Amino acid sequence: MRKFILLLLVILLIFLAFIGLRMTRQAVSDKDGNQLRYSYEDIEKEALTGIFVLNEDGTFSPCIQQMPNFQGQTSEYNPERFVWYVEEDEEVSKLIPTVTDGAKLVAIFNKDDQIPDSHYLERYKYRGYTIGAHIEIDENKTLFLTKDDALAGSQAASVFSSMEANTDGRYEIAEISGSDVLPINNIDKNMMLLLGLDGEKLYQIKYYRGTKEESQVFKADAKVFQSDKFIPITTPYTKTDKGYFIINLPANLSDGYYYISDMGFFGIRR
Repeated sequence: MRKFILLLLVILLIFLAFIGLRMTRQAVSDKDGNQLRYSYEDIEKEALTGIFVLNEDGTFSPCIQQMPNFQGQTSEYNPERFVWYVEEDEEVSKLIPTVTDGAKLVAIFNKDDQIPDSHYLERYKYRGYTIGAHIEIDENKTLFLTKDDALAGSQAASVFSSMEANTDGRYEIAEISGSDVLPINNIDKNMMLLLGLDGEKLYQIKYYRGTKEESQVFKADAKVFQSDKFIPITTPYTKTDKGYFIINLPANLSDGYYYISDMGFFGIRR
């Protein structure tokens, strides 16, 4: 019976990851998983609204409104805010539209009450790959592998679903990849994530369950973007007679990834 319950949990996690993938891609990718490029006629016909990148060829690519694990609106910079996802499954990166010198960020709304009252940019810094699980560090610089808030769809979430329950939900780490010199400096305390890992590489983590030392192999299959800066936009739009407003991005924005308010995630490459 116990094995049957564990199997059901694994199936449920896979199902939830699939549903999340469909929700993420529903408005930003075509049936083949490629970035959408609408004509303005398509947008009018389907009554689409939101934030788009107006590409150099005149098509419109929707920004991703709900990045996986996005924490919603904010009014200040907070390094505890981040988005992460399993790139291998969701291929989210290729769906992020990019603003360039020839591609502008625009807003399309059908009603006044759809236009936000305030606008800001939240810059997200790409932090590389990690395993889909949090690692805590205490005042004694002891590391703990924790089961709380594991990334749905990650290999780590599958590992946890097959492990026996632990009353405190975390395990003291003894070794990582054969070394008892633990990578303390690679732990981001704000996100509680182990950074600096090679994408898709396997890492063996030894930990204590009570007095017993056990081990599991974890895959670095999660990409992480961390909130890095908050930038208010005081004059958000240049109005046009073409059915869209051009968003006035601050001058000299550095290349990278941004959320505009909580309306859409996009990249900048000059």
